[in-house]
Amino acid sequence: MLLGIIPLVMVGLYMGWNWRRTGYLHFSSIAEINLLHYNAAGVVRQVSGPAAEEKWVAAVLREANAQGNFAARQQVIQARAGALLWAHPWLYVRQHVQGMIALFLDPGRFDLSQFLGLASPAGGGFLAQTRSGGLLRALGSLPLGLMAVLTVLLLANALRLGLAVRGFLLLGQGSSVPRYGRWIAGGLLLYVALLTGPLGAARFLVPVWPLLLGLALAGLPRRDVLNVRCEEDGANG
Repeated sequence: MLLGIIPLVMVGLYMGWNWRRTGYLHFSSIAEINLLHYNAAGVVRQVSGPAAEEKWVAAVLREANAQGNFAARQQVIQARAGALLWAHPWLYVRQHVQGMIALFLDPGRFDLSQFLGLASPAGGGFLAQTRSGGLLRALGSLPLGLMAVLTVLLLANALRLGLAVRGFLLLGQGSSVPRYGRWIAGGLLLYVALLTGPLGAARFLVPVWPLLLGLALAGLPRRDVLNVRCEEDGANG
């Protein structure tokens, strides 16, 4: 029990250290960066297009940078981005859910392109182009070989997700350890998906990938079940 409190204490101490240095209680400034450049900016792109998105982000940054200290800058970003999200709640919910789904299905186009040294599609990555309705155009600009690899990976990810859901359900029929343990695994996966939100991509799944794999393995057809079915088919035959 006490060991479980240690990470919370460490996080609290680190946030306190940041507060003392900057006057702003936070764990990492990446939260405001994502809030501005992805969460809120993605909504602006869907409502008014890429040009309006760039203009809005630049205006918020100018206002934030005009503040006298770090805390005031972060508060301006939070206020402007938060107001925009509240103005379009259902649009943002859809964007957030799309990102959560993408977390589990993303074949890793960005990661493969970086590894192979390929240029990004004209108009930005798939995440940005999906929001502006240009996904098909972006797909058409990919090399055929990369497109084939991404298609295979997408199908494999969809199969893995389906097996994970099946495994979660099957574990509910077992003993108490797997029956309750599946909720821990599923809860952590959902937690990461919720936190990642619109930024959902394959690389953010890495910390909890073993949990997803474990559930998927539990969802594979079991040999004993297959044997029983074969015996039943033989008896009926």
